[in-house]
Amino acid sequence: MASAKGINKILDSELKEKLKEDDRNTNNKAKRRRMTVVIMIIILLFSIIASIYYLIDSMVVENSYKVYVNGTNNAKGLRLSYDSDFGQGYKDITGKGIRLEDNSNSGLGFGASKIDYGDQSYSAMDYLMSVCSNQEGTIKTNVIDKGQAGEANGDQFLVSKFYLKNTLEVDELNGVTEESVTVNYAIQLTIENSTKNALSACRFAIIEVLDEENIYKVVEDEQNRETIIDNNAYNMSVIAQPKIKHLENGDMQINKGDEPDSEEYVGSLINGQYTDDEEALLVKNPKNKDEDWKCKNLHYEEEKRQWYYNTVEHETEESKQVFSIKPQEQKAYVVATWYEASDPDHTDAIKGGYVSFSFTFYAVEK
Repeated sequence: MASAKGINKILDSELKEKLKEDDRNTNNKAKRRRMTVVIMIIILLFSIIASIYYLIDSMVVENSYKVYVNGTNNAKGLRLSYDSDFGQGYKDITGKGIRLEDNSNSGLGFGASKIDYGDQSYSAMDYLMSVCSNQEGTIKTNVIDKGQAGEANGDQFLVSKFYLKNTLEVDELNGVTEESVTVNYAIQLTIENSTKNALSACRFAIIEVLDEENIYKVVEDEQNRETIIDNNAYNMSVIAQPKIKHLENGDMQINKGDEPDSEEYVGSLINGQYTDDEEALLVKNPKNKDEDWKCKNLHYEEEKRQWYYNTVEHETEESKQVFSIKPQEQKAYVVATWYEASDPDHTDAIKGGYVSFSFTFYAVEK
């Protein structure tokens, strides 16, 4: 028969073992709680980072298109407006840019695509000219509605219309003549940012509308619908990054804007047939039907590491463009951007990218 001392020893041993097991369970529970807290913190941090990234990304795209007036002296009188009534003038206006979406159909073929708007289907050029017009029944889209015009714009084709006005006035009694308050100005396109090399397939058009009433007309009856474009009613430039050369060693050589034969083409009439071969079906210059329509080159500034195009700096003496606007005169402008589907650099590699950019109107000496 076991002695009382032996029984106590056994009970002490079992109690100690039970206490150790309770300690182990308590430690394990504490570890699990700590691990759960750590995992929750990590998930929360990832959520916060993702939210911040989405917010910043959305803000960048939302504000990736800007138009400014800039300069000193008479340029202080330049103002921008969303409409011809010029109820309020602005020194800058901001709109939403376009992202190159991930789907395979993203992008617009300027010469090949048709754009549906309302119950009509437009070529890209017809669409632009309709926006330029002030006639009833034409397409109305401007920066205030972020360039969106139903199905026609969105992520395929951003087209916006705005007005530039010289708000200065003649005051002959105080010696302020028309000549003294006429503003001479140039225009600069600046690429503020570009992701995933999306700039390589991007096109920018700027149109000075000379005659809003007659630039675009539609003649139709019950059976036919014909559009008439007056090519003397506008000045239009299409701008792009110079051609990218794919070298034999696999490297890419991006021209910087001054190289001969580095201009891109506006597009082809058939997607997938973008080439400068003699048999290529390239979009023709509307003001010279015998000429393939080439883009003006963006130029790369090494110091700022930035692409830009300037109507004075990047043109010859014969082709440079200095514009004039008289006191109280206003001009209509249309700007457009799209990712050219027929461009050789319009590949899966650039999908999901975007380009942010600005147009600046600034005073210059004539």
